[in-house]
Amino acid sequence: MSCLGGKTMFSLFSLSRLRREVQSGRGKRRLPCKPRVEVLEDRNLLATWTTVAPMLTARGYLAGVLGSDGQIYAIGGSDSAGSGRNSLKTVEAYRTGADFWSTKANMNVARQALGAAEGNDGRIYAFGGATAFSSVAVTNTAECFSPTLNKWTLVANMPTGRVALAGATGSDGQIYAMGGSPDYGFTIVNTVEAYNTSSGTWSTRAAMNTAREFPAAATGNDGRIYVFGGLTSAGTVLNTVECYSPTLNKWTTVAPMPTARALAAAVLGSNGRLFVIGGTTSSSLSTPTNVVESYNPNTNTWSTVLPPMPTARSGLGAATGNDGRIYAFGGYDGVGTALTVNQSLQAYGGFAGAAPAKSPIDVSGDLTSSLVSTATVTVTPQSAATDQGAVPSSRASDDTDAVFAVGVESLSANLTDELFAGSIG
Repeated sequence: MSCLGGKTMFSLFSLSRLRREVQSGRGKRRLPCKPRVEVLEDRNLLATWTTVAPMLTARGYLAGVLGSDGQIYAIGGSDSAGSGRNSLKTVEAYRTGADFWSTKANMNVARQALGAAEGNDGRIYAFGGATAFSSVAVTNTAECFSPTLNKWTLVANMPTGRVALAGATGSDGQIYAMGGSPDYGFTIVNTVEAYNTSSGTWSTRAAMNTAREFPAAATGNDGRIYVFGGLTSAGTVLNTVECYSPTLNKWTTVAPMPTARALAAAVLGSNGRLFVIGGTTSSSLSTPTNVVESYNPNTNTWSTVLPPMPTARSGLGAATGNDGRIYAFGGYDGVGTALTVNQSLQAYGGFAGAAPAKSPIDVSGDLTSSLVSTATVTVTPQSAATDQGAVPSSRASDDTDAVFAVGVESLSANLTDELFAGSIG
């Protein structure tokens, strides 16, 4: 502990010691000045990237899913970004520990710019997309894959055929198909439909606030589905983000991405943050980005991951492996060449960054009321804290109580990271 300009600065270890001294009655005599702890949320996450075994088939506009067998699946896509590109039925699976790709059974329907997600029945669902680069080739077909049987089976068609849509599994166990275009870019919709794997039926859910094609989507530990970026019908690249509560059947706008992009990939990281990877910063594939940004649902704030992805690309697939690493594979470079490259990300956020993911929390409430609008948290001495109602009046006589009014245990992952960074660095 040290005093700078009348402020007392603490490491997390000194906070722990101070708490013990306060509880034992010794703390009041030892404080040379009134404590004030100010913690800034981290703006960057440190990471390491590793190039691992490439896919067997070069492609973009594919989907990536972690299967129930622990393998990462690269599903469908197209062999180039040109007007003559071919849609693929191809499915390959990656074993993270063995660093090895294997060929799996082809889908029944070739599809590019499709949606995909794993169901709570352990099967992988692929839906929508286009069987060719044509406005009349957009499909509403859906099929599911059994990793045990290595077999694809057609299921009920989506009510609305769409290409360039996003897929995710909701906390209610249903598979969600969001946004996209029914005619490959002439019309863009905010349509949301959900597939019930138990009944084998589709239902229409609340539409997104913004119509978008080529968005990215992932489900957070809070049970909500987050949709990132995409393109509007005017070709505008979006940085807007919205999330969906299956319980309320409601979409809520949250903090925008720092980097507007479409054709990105999104995953839930092992540290509970949502990562948006790569994409293009214009309506053209000629501007791929290697920027990776992470979103903290607890604080409604964004961080930049450094260093960025080694290969800038759009139209890529991604999934988080059981080893906690994020894998980004395939996509297109700036001239539309399909890639096989596969790179893994290990993100570090200090102490909290290595923590296991939280269990899903109750999503019955309105998200708006639970978001934190600022990235700075200040814990002040007794007088200011009392004004904010943070410290009970029965404890107001002890300045040290203000330090622990919220408790270290209640700090967000980002804030804990900063405390530990200060104490060990």
